[in-house]
Amino acid sequence: MNIPISSLEDFKYNIERYIYDLEPEQDNLFIVTMFSDPKGGDGQFDNENWIQYQIKGVSFEGDNLSFDENYTTNFFRTSLVENLNFTKSVTIDWVEDVNRRVYEYHRGWLNCWYSRDSDFIPTGVIGKFRNMRVDVFHYVNINTESFSPVLTPVKIGEIVINGLIPEKVPQMKMSFDTPNNEGNCSITYRCSQAHFTPYNINGEGVGD
Repeated sequence: MNIPISSLEDFKYNIERYIYDLEPEQDNLFIVTMFSDPKGGDGQFDNENWIQYQIKGVSFEGDNLSFDENYTTNFFRTSLVENLNFTKSVTIDWVEDVNRRVYEYHRGWLNCWYSRDSDFIPTGVIGKFRNMRVDVFHYVNINTESFSPVLTPVKIGEIVINGLIPEKVPQMKMSFDTPNNEGNCSITYRCSQAHFTPYNINGEGVGD
């Protein structure tokens, strides 16, 4: 059986891509490309794009199913799907700076929900929610005509998180027992949705 050269070249290209995809994901190959107020408000938050560069990491649980295990009332004697639980909680790791800008940012954010200084609850949604997008990358070989690989970071997907609400303001701590007062802080947020959309090799969303 004669195998066309084009088929061998396609096989070589596909197997190389598969081998690279088997590599462990690179934890630091991501960029936070958006962290903003979707309504805009008076522009205060939209103009503070610096905040996205102080994000060190983001994590959230995947959607899950809950089952009915009551075999007494279950005629089929098998687990039946009872609920589909969507992700509603996200944890973001921040790098605080000497000016406590992460602290002040979240303090201003919570003031959109309740102003303690004036004992006032603002109406409407302006300034209360944030949307976040994270672009995820992976090294792939773009040199398919040689045995010398050329590794280039290619966008493989994006994380979209909408409707973020912080559960608290970052902790404020001063101590002579530590070398400095700055550092990292983790904050848990409620959200309306959080999901990862994988991309193909051409940078297009799967299913587009």
